[in-house]
Amino acid sequence: MDSVFKICKKLIINEPFYGLFLLNLNKRFDKNIKTACVIIEGINPLLLINKDWWIGLDDSMKLAVCKHEVMHLMFGHLTKNWDYLRRD
Repeated sequence: MDSVFKICKKLIINEPFYGLFLLNLNKRFDKNIKTACVIIEGINPLLLINKDWWIGLDDSMKLAVCKHEVMHLMFGHLTKNWDYLRRD
């Protein structure tokens, strides 16, 4: 997980807006996925990364992947269908 934290630090320095989102995101390695994804676990977002895939990427690709996954959360791609959470 150290390599993920290293990328978090780089993203905070280079692009603080995205870096702060990534910093507060729970992260976990998971061999059951092919690349990387964000999911909702309970009520919390979670970044899942396939470790074998991750180690084959250079730092610039790792930064791009993390930023891409964070943007899924920022644009509400996982929560826009959560109608059951609305209180009318």
